[in-house]
Amino acid sequence: MAAMPESGRLAASVLLDAVVSQSPEKSEDENRLALDLALALLVEPDDLETDDGERHPDSIIDASDLVGASIVLTSWLISRLAEARQTDVAEVAGELRSFIGTA
Repeated sequence: MAAMPESGRLAASVLLDAVVSQSPEKSEDENRLALDLALALLVEPDDLETDDGERHPDSIIDASDLVGASIVLTSWLISRLAEARQTDVAEVAGELRSFIGTA
């Protein structure tokens, strides 16, 4: 696999932080606060460029970074789960489709 760009790695880290921020032992308010902190690096599209047209240094995650990171993380997890279950990726993907109600 080609090296992931820094913005993609950061997006993947934000997504993982968002997942682990949620705890069944915590209150809804505590989980919401933890999620807000995890997602703090995400910014509004208007904040992506500085006055001179350069990308704002604090705004290094955009939608393509999130989509790419999501694909990388999901692919890695699905392949590991398929391997552990001694099945194929398509079967695990089918289970996910059922889970989200599209199968």
